[in-house]
Amino acid sequence: MGYLILLAILVVASIYFIMLYNGLVNLKHNVAKAWANIDARLLRKPKDGRLFLLSNLPEQRLARKYVLRGGFHLLVFWVPSVAWRICWVSE
Repeated sequence: MGYLILLAILVVASIYFIMLYNGLVNLKHNVAKAWANIDARLLRKPKDGRLFLLSNLPEQRLARKYVLRGGFHLLVFWVPSVAWRICWVSE
């Protein structure tokens, strides 16, 4: 009776490890497929030494985005500093 229980435990453990191994092999194949499906687009550095920025936005929209972002950061910096000078330094 004890041998049957031990045999059942060994069978269940071996089935578990076989399923675990198969899952890892499937994961390895899925990762290989994912890397194979990547569309690689190569970009060369401009020959005239200009800097370049990769973006999917049109040029005008990208420029407006950075101008607005810069203005926002100036406001975030200058408004508290002016308020601090008005409230605390003038006393």
